Amino acid sequence: MADNLRFTLQYPLKVSGKGVSIIDLRRPKVRDIAAVEKVRAAEGDLAASIALTAAVTNLPVELVEEIDAADFASLSQVIAGFMPRATPATGEPTPQT
Repeated sequence: MADNLRFTLQYPLKVSGKGVSIIDLRRPKVRDIAAVEKVRAAEGDLAASIALTAAVTNLPVELVEEIDAADFASLSQVIAGFMPRATPATGEPTPQT
């Protein structure tokens, strides 16, 4: 998977009176994951997902919270695709295709 992606919203956001339909995102860093784990412990899974989305898109949390739920679910799947998956038998990451 590429280091940076462009995601098209099905339901554009309004930012300063303008419609925003494309969001750029980057691969998460370990520091992003560490920060998100602190949020998860304090505020739960949804807050952690919002925080990670904000980190990889460079959008403020308040704007991420305005993303349509369907777009947020799709965007969350894209972000999850950046993460390595461990195989149950070995615990080793499987290659991304």
